[in-house]
This record gives sequence, C-alpha cells and structure tokens, in this order.
Amino acid sequence: MIECIQYPGETMFVPGGWWHAVINLNTTIAVTQNVCNSGNFARVWLATRKGRKRLAYRWLGQLFRKEFGLY
Repeated sequence: MIECIQYPGETMFVPGGWWHAVINLNTTIAVTQNVCNSGNFARVWLATRKGRKRLAYRWLGQLFRKEFGLY
C-alpha cells in the first residue's frame, strides 16, 4: 500500500488498473480521466463489452467510422 498526503497544486497519477481509495481531508475538487488508447485497447474493449453492452455497441459504431484500425 502507498499512502500519502497531496498538497495544493500537486498532481497524482494512478496507472490504469490500479485499485485505489481516496480520503479527502478538506473540501476538494477532483478531475479524473479514463484513458483508452492502442496500448490498452484490448483490455478496455473486453471490459466494456462484458460490463456495458449498450455502450460497447455504440462505441463499435464510432470505431467503424472514426478509428477503423481499432475496429
């Protein structure tokens, strides 16, 4: 386990697939972004197909039109 206190102005990067928990000590604003790219596409696609079938179907249509190489 890694434990730390993040101070104002600092940025925390948590790699994809790492379990994590956050305890906010004060009023906080968090910005999160999930990333899918060619390096992790297979894992993300399989998880999406398994867990969010409707989203996967819509995503597949967009891949066909905009990222045929991944389609």
